Amino acid sequence: MRLLIYIILIFVVYQIYKAVRRELGRPEQVNRKKDDGAITAELVEDPVCHTYCPKNEALTAGMDGKSYYFCSEKCKQKFIEMHKGVCV
Repeated sequence: MRLLIYIILIFVVYQIYKAVRRELGRPEQVNRKKDDGAITAELVEDPVCHTYCPKNEALTAGMDGKSYYFCSEKCKQKFIEMHKGVCV
């Protein structure tokens, strides 16, 4: 009879442990889902310094119908100077 009581007690404690662990794990899962958006951002290469930056944060300049993306105003100006003002 004692063995049956111990088995039931262990089972109940185990179920409580699983429930608590599940509740503690939920915030981490929510945070991971929020971070996924940052990972999928499209990166573009700066033609001057070859640094990659998110497309939505990059500065742009156009030349011959093509768009160029830059990580900083300094790189953008250097590109424009190298191409002698043909950038639009």
